[in-house]
Amino acid sequence: MNVTLEEKINRLRAAEKRLRKHLSEDEFGVVRRTAEGFGQEADWLEELKRYRDLEKQGRLLVLPCRVGDTVYENNGGRCQSDKWISVDDAMPAEKNSIFAKLKGTDKWNSIMWEKTSDEVIVCIEFEDGTRKTTVAKTHDGIWKLDTKILKMKVTHWMPLPELPKEVLE
Repeated sequence: MNVTLEEKINRLRAAEKRLRKHLSEDEFGVVRRTAEGFGQEADWLEELKRYRDLEKQGRLLVLPCRVGDTVYENNGGRCQSDKWISVDDAMPAEKNSIFAKLKGTDKWNSIMWEKTSDEVIVCIEFEDGTRKTTVAKTHDGIWKLDTKILKMKVTHWMPLPELPKEVLE
């Protein structure tokens, strides 16, 4: 049986309404939780239906970057921005490190890390408030800099720009 989204939403809303009539008899909260579950599922399907309707109307747009980013190159769907990103807002994406497959085995030790990010440009702030830029990456969400500088913190970061392409004549 093939059911449309609209039919499924209507069935869930009707089931939710029928169950809510029996809330006073619901000693353990099972009917209430089931009714809430039906309502939540109907809400999700209505949201899906809105997106499908927008797509059919040609009004759905999916951007490969955030609105407001200055895009200077679209590299395989990954946008680069010339704007600094606060570490309070986001950290660089991490991927499995070369050590990831050893996690949970007897070969794993404390100097290894499971996830790592690509190198990015970072703004570091010293205890006296002065700032400077350098390059760093993360290991399991912790910033790793080439130089050991005490009493400083990473405040912002941005992706490295693409390397220059040589022009062959």
